[in-house]
Amino acid sequence: MSYLLFLGMGSLTAIFRKNRVICSILVFLFWIAMTFNTLIADRGQYQKFYSDPVAAKEEWGYTQLQLIAKTIGLSFQAFFAIIIGAALLMILYTVLRASLNPGWTLVLYLIFPFTMDAAQVRSFVAAAFIATGLVVLAKDRSLSSIVKYLALVTGGVMFHYSAIFFYLVVIAYFVPTAVLYLATTLFALFTASNLNNVIRFVGRLLPFIDYKIKRYYHADSMTAPAEIKGYTIYLILLSLLALIAWLMIRHSLKNPNERFFASKQHLAKINNYYYNHADLVIKVNASLMLALPLLSISVSFDRLIRACLLSNYILFANALGSKASWWVKTLFAIACLLFVGYYFNFYIYSRFPEVVFRSVFEQNLFLP
Repeated sequence: MSYLLFLGMGSLTAIFRKNRVICSILVFLFWIAMTFNTLIADRGQYQKFYSDPVAAKEEWGYTQLQLIAKTIGLSFQAFFAIIIGAALLMILYTVLRASLNPGWTLVLYLIFPFTMDAAQVRSFVAAAFIATGLVVLAKDRSLSSIVKYLALVTGGVMFHYSAIFFYLVVIAYFVPTAVLYLATTLFALFTASNLNNVIRFVGRLLPFIDYKIKRYYHADSMTAPAEIKGYTIYLILLSLLALIAWLMIRHSLKNPNERFFASKQHLAKINNYYYNHADLVIKVNASLMLALPLLSISVSFDRLIRACLLSNYILFANALGSKASWWVKTLFAIACLLFVGYYFNFYIYSRFPEVVFRSVFEQNLFLP
């Protein structure tokens, strides 16, 4: 029954893609599914963390929130309901603020990575901070926007140390895209060929995450070459779709004297928010090339890519709301659905059909 509920609500959201009330109802369903499932992967581990937050030695901010919650007598379920609810409110704000078609953005998120986020809650909360930060940073390149972005990234770091990666975006934002892709690709190749030395250097540079490095960096958790190839293809396809979306938006913003795409001078003059957001997402994707060597250590670093998916989905939905021809938008919509659907199967259904997918919809205190 819950499958039909989400299918029906997702369909309504796609049809009435600009309706904020319907979008909010779908996000409310996300909250129920994520908060009140009982057998999803990692839930038992989170309950164990909550029983003794200090002994768990997890991120400082998450630990402190648990201690505060226990001090005021909150149950684990109430604590989870609050932090998941807060993260979903950030996501709702982000989508409504930055997406021309918020319903389409949320439907893509529902397909993937919604159920994985329901399992890995700390990285989900960190991703919500990152997505909100990118919306703020896209407004302009002012010191105020940069400070707000860094503050939001720091909020994400308090829940999951992987968010440290996104401090780099402030630098990437000021680098030409082609130069950035070249630099990150070369650095990724260098890191991959000198992985052991680089990991040791990072451990010395950031001693507070050294225990995390020791947890993941050992032979038993190294990712198989076939999986690394899959993640590399995934990141390349994500970048290509984002580039096409960026071109569709840039085409829509051209003035009558420009034949194909708006010039840089014209774009600077009109200062279009949606183009600025698209430009930022392209550069975030370029930065993600640096994540590939980390993925060779452990698939757990796929969190870095998943943290950027919502921002990419906003870009895709904005491209579908552009003035590109209907056949271009139709082909692009099909490509987006195939991409998201395929990787839902690759990441979730083919690997964790019971503990990540079915448990969200079938093992819930409130969903029928």
